[in-house]
Amino acid sequence: MADGEAAAARGDQRSFDRACECFKQARQHELDTSYVDARIAATEIVDLVITIQGAVILPAKPVSGKPWDGLGGGADVSKFGKELALLATTNPLVTSAASLLSGAVSRGSAAPDCFVVVEVDGHMFGGEGTFDQDDFLPHWGLRFTLPYTAASDGRLVTVTIRDRDLEDHDNVGTAHLSVAELVRRAELGHLRFFDETGTLLAGGIVELDVSVERKPAGSGR
Repeated sequence: MADGEAAAARGDQRSFDRACECFKQARQHELDTSYVDARIAATEIVDLVITIQGAVILPAKPVSGKPWDGLGGGADVSKFGKELALLATTNPLVTSAASLLSGAVSRGSAAPDCFVVVEVDGHMFGGEGTFDQDDFLPHWGLRFTLPYTAASDGRLVTVTIRDRDLEDHDNVGTAHLSVAELVRRAELGHLRFFDETGTLLAGGIVELDVSVERKPAGSGR
């Protein structure tokens, strides 16, 4: 196991291959097979198929409280924070932020026209063409593949959501997390971007709905 952990810590594809082989050998001798199986799953080289299904967007701009689109007075953003603080105590696999904020996130003219862009290791996915008009609960179904990747990959994933306008697009929010963190959190439910005090951690992004599939390496899409 120690050789496998040392190889996994190096973080490159060849090292992940070596780590996975070590863990598979260890499985024949270890009593705690559940732990070894988890390490095999984390280091096995696969094609990771990631789908950004959609998001929950704060019903107003997080700093000013103004609507994303159109004119109108500002909203009391602090009340959203209190509701999110309550939500932080619930299971993300069961409860989405959309349920708690349902009264505020209904469709309407003040809702943003969100599109999503994902960047991983210099590769861009999505873009302006993904925009979902007038919705605090945008749905994109943006699917992309990270070939020959381990679930414990440390590369950075950047998810940016913008409000599509005729000229300058407003930035809704940006989330940064590693491939490993994205995979782990997606398996636990919705990815929340607020803490137990209700403080937002990624601008106006409250939550992301992400699914991850593991396919044999080289199988493509």
